[in-house]
Amino acid sequence: MKPVVFAALSFFLFACNPSGENHPDADSVPDSTKQLQVKADAFSEDIDADDNVKADLLMRTETLGQLQLGLSDKSTIKEIGNPAYKSAITKWEADGMYHQDWTYDSGIDLNMAGSDSLKLEIFSLRFFAPCTLKTSRNIGIGNSMAEVKEAYKDVLPENQGQEQSLIAGSVYGGIIFNFESDKLSSVFIGAAAE
Repeated sequence: MKPVVFAALSFFLFACNPSGENHPDADSVPDSTKQLQVKADAFSEDIDADDNVKADLLMRTETLGQLQLGLSDKSTIKEIGNPAYKSAITKWEADGMYHQDWTYDSGIDLNMAGSDSLKLEIFSLRFFAPCTLKTSRNIGIGNSMAEVKEAYKDVLPENQGQEQSLIAGSVYGGIIFNFESDKLSSVFIGAAAE
């Protein structure tokens, strides 16, 4: 497959959820994500499970406040409102899907995608300051590298040292944590390459 780097995603600054809730209600979670969570629960203790499958499950079940991959455009707007900026909808040759970048004013970028340009869902997300939302493991911007390593120790490879980034899964699907001066500066959830 051709490499596709999603680094060009628009940066969304998101109006963070004042309620502080970190998990979407059951009605807004896509069925595919519910099925993946059941699979994740079924083998979460199985250290021999395929790493790519684990990375995909991690990526698809991780949340940022009420947001997660697969959340529909309508549910996303219901949770965080309309974005400050929407790019033009374009069809990517790499996956044959329609994509649109959404930018919020409080630290969140979303790449929305779908097989139908009128029905999009979160394909990838990135958050950074000033967003104050937390992941499902209570990690947010400003946490130390040690805190991130502790929270994600079951999904981070043991050989990751003191680099400026930690990758849970891989660039083909997972979570990428970026640091500046040992503090979490941004998080990307999704596939950064294909």
